[in-house]
Formats: sequence, structure tokens, C-alpha cells
Amino acid sequence: MPKALIWGESLVGSGHARIQSELARHMQANGWDVAFITGSKAHTDNFDFGNAEMIYQQPLQLKSQGSDPYNMANLITPNGQSLLHDGVYRSQRREKLLAVYQAHKPDTVITEMWPYARANFDFELIPLAQTIKADERNGKGRSPRLYSIARDIMFPPRLSSPDSPDLNNDRHAVAAEFFRPRSILVRGDRTVIPLEFSTGALPEAVQGKIDYVGYFASPSAARDPAIGEEHREVLVSSGGGVTQDSLILFKKSIEARKHSCLHDRVWRIIVPHGCPEDIFADIARAAHAEDPSGRIVVERNRRDFLTLLANAALLICHAGNTVIEAVTARVAVLVVPRGLSRNNREQQVRAQAFHDKGLIELATLAEIDDPHVLAHKVECAVGTMRFPCPILINGAARMAQHITADEHHRTAEARRRPQTTATSNLMLRGVDAACIAGNADIHG
Repeated sequence: MPKALIWGESLVGSGHARIQSELARHMQANGWDVAFITGSKAHTDNFDFGNAEMIYQQPLQLKSQGSDPYNMANLITPNGQSLLHDGVYRSQRREKLLAVYQAHKPDTVITEMWPYARANFDFELIPLAQTIKADERNGKGRSPRLYSIARDIMFPPRLSSPDSPDLNNDRHAVAAEFFRPRSILVRGDRTVIPLEFSTGALPEAVQGKIDYVGYFASPSAARDPAIGEEHREVLVSSGGGVTQDSLILFKKSIEARKHSCLHDRVWRIIVPHGCPEDIFADIARAAHAEDPSGRIVVERNRRDFLTLLANAALLICHAGNTVIEAVTARVAVLVVPRGLSRNNREQQVRAQAFHDKGLIELATLAEIDDPHVLAHKVECAVGTMRFPCPILINGAARMAQHITADEHHRTAEARRRPQTTATSNLMLRGVDAACIAGNADIHG
């Protein structure tokens, strides 16, 4: 059974942990023995990783709820220092990752969001990539293939880790140095948003390394025709993470309900499991104050979310993976992208691209501060004809199949190689014999 080692982090919400868990399960379904290493146990505990061996680093914390997770100074180590200045912590993480690699001897190593993001983890991932490359160069058995799970939208950072090698903080240079052709696998659809839309033109040395496998969105659940239109709900979801932007989305949606054309529907506020209990209770109190009859429901993320979505009248959400699921389910959707930092404009770009294709209604956080504006956006979302757009999904399954096909090819090549070498040796011995005979004739 081939072995895979998956590296991942989930610093803001649990969305990345969900991506990682889906790939882990699909890899196992394709016959892989999977180990997963992360410092994000609080997030991964909410998802099913199948039979994967879970290995945990000491966790990092964000400096504050709205901090930019791509800035090392905002990541606080268990020692109470910033990741940027805690060389002891960086060294411990690096040594543990390398020890896990040496102990597991994986056939495949998969990094999520690196090298085009997570540059603040170069201190451990570049040594891992260098070790893999050295193993290949030194002929130490069959070295593993290194893969990257890239997002559809990436803004490669200029600032990396103090432990990074001299690659000028150029993420394309890192990709060119360590990744083989078709091993940077984009969870996206090139016909919707090409990677270079956010990264800029891809250098020739990188172009052949990129492949698209589709969004990590599950196929839509069936819409129940027995549910009358008047009973279809409005869902409000922040996806896998709770930031200050999410709290604005929840509370402004609660305020806007009575002004909207869907004021007579149940509005269901779906809060991620990672949301602290006191904040969850505050949202629930706001909902009850607005409608004591209980038609604004506040609850944690549900396993049957896709069924809820398929039968909804409208989804109000940020611009993460949830919007992909809404569009593929052909449900009306109003997208309010997270603001976040200038280094993390992913959601704004994705939302604009989907809006330009006529797939969603779009609002900004500033606009929904006025509940009347939000109510108007709701009316636009449910009242505008949306045209179906085929989007490549099932990305986790496609990625696992892609990696498995590569592994089968490598295994077949390895089996052929000794036979070819043996045949060549026999041929060379035959040539040598002929030469000796010929020399004997000449000298004779």
C-alpha cells in the first residue's frame, strides 16, 4: 500500500481543515495509507479524516481575531512569542516534520497552500522539499513525489520566513525549484478563474507544473419538490471561519429580515463550530430580540448543510467554498466577501469573477451596514434570472485520482527499469565478446 504524508494548517477558520480531510479520505479510497501533520487540532477535530494517522505540532494562535494570518508577527507560539521571533519553536517544528518524514518514508508528500501561500512556514517546508530533492539526487531508494494543493486565487507574498533560502522570496522560483510537471494541483476551474488572474503571468518554468482538478465542492443534493416555495428558507453562513466580518454578516442579516421580500420565511443563521460560545450566545440573543417567535434560527454547522442548501430560497454567505456549492446547486445567492487584509483579497476577487459571469448578487460589508440596502440586495438576488454555468467540481476525488495515476505510472516504470538494465548488460556483454573475437582474428 503506498503511503502519503499530507501537511496542512488552518489558521483562521476550519475551511482548510475541511479541504484537507476530503483529500485524506479520497486518498484512502484510492488505496493509500495516509498520515496528516498539522498544528490545527482544534479545527481538524470537526472533520472526518478516515483512518489517517493524525500527527500534531504545537499549535499557533492568531494575535487577535482580525489579524492577518500571512504575517508571521501575528502568529503567536505556545511560548507567547511571535512566530517571526521564536526561533526555538521554528526549530522544533522543523525537526519534528523532518523526523516524521524520515520515519514514514512516504511515496507522496502533499502540502496545502504552499508554495504560493503559507510562505510563513518556509522555515519547515523548504527544508522538507530540500530533503526530498536530496533523497532523489542521492538515489536513496525511490524518493517521494511532492505535490501542492493550490487555491484558485493566490496572492504570492513577498515576505517569507527568516529561515528561507536565497530565492528572493519569489514564490514562482520556489515552485520551479521543487515541483515536477503537473504537481501543483489547483482546486479550481480554469474556465472560471485562471490562476494567473491573481498571480500574474506564470513564468515558463512554472507553466507545465500547474494542473486544475476542480473545486472541492460536493455534488448538489436533490431539491425536494414536495417543499412548497413559501417554506423554503434563507440560509446565512460564514463557511468554516468566524471573523469580525462574519459577525457583521450574521447581525446585519438578522436586522435586514423584516425589511426584505422574504420577511415571512425562516432565516437560519449557521455558525461554525469554532465560534466561541459567548459569541454564539450573543448572535442567538440578537435573533430572539428581533423575532421572539423563533423564525430566526441560530445553530452550529450541520452535516446536512448540502440538503438544506438544495432546498433553500436564498443563501447569504462569504465568497469561500460555500459559494461554489450554492452556484452548482442553482440556488439564489448573495455574496458578501470578507474584507481581510491586502495580502488576502481572495474572496473579493472570486466574488467579482462570479458576479461578472452573472452567477451571484454581490454586496460589500460597507453596503450591508444599512439593513435596507441588504434587504434590497436580497430582492435582487432572488429576482434575477441566473443562467447555469458548468463548474468543475469533485476536486478532492480528481486530485486523489491524479496522484494515484502518477504513482501507478512510477511503479510500472520502476518495475521495467531493472529488466531494461539487465537486458542492456547482456547486450553489452555480447558486444564485448564480439569485440574480443574480432580482436583475436586481427591479432591472429
